[in-house]
Amino acid sequence: MQAWHEDAGVLARSLLADGIGAMKIWPFDEFSEGSFGQSSARPRWRPALRQCDRSGTPWGAPWEIGIECHFRWNRASMERIVAALEPYDILFLEDVLPAVYPDEIKLLGQRTRIPIIGSELLITLATARVAGEACLSHRDDRSGVERRHQ
Repeated sequence: MQAWHEDAGVLARSLLADGIGAMKIWPFDEFSEGSFGQSSARPRWRPALRQCDRSGTPWGAPWEIGIECHFRWNRASMERIVAALEPYDILFLEDVLPAVYPDEIKLLGQRTRIPIIGSELLITLATARVAGEACLSHRDDRSGVERRHQ
């Protein structure tokens, strides 16, 4: 969905009218392209930060914004981005660093108040199997018998 790039206000009002109070955007992606996420030029981020600032917008306070990072940055660059986003009361940051660096993700998470979440891209066959088993099996609370759906 690219509508937020063209006019986030129109999209936000439309979503709010449908009872949706949040939107995930990816305003920093374009700034990772030249350096492959290895450096971040803070002055160039002004347009991205304006998209995160709801204070002067017609949709206002009830609206929440999540930021998708698409695994495009190294930790040093993400720390700068996170620091710049702190004042904007961001709902979450998704896919901040490649999942093969869990210690780096944990460290980044310890340095911000913004919740850091993973994505559907992190599921493996093993975790899908465990989740599927959990969904297919449940306990019948009345009899205490575990039932398995086939």
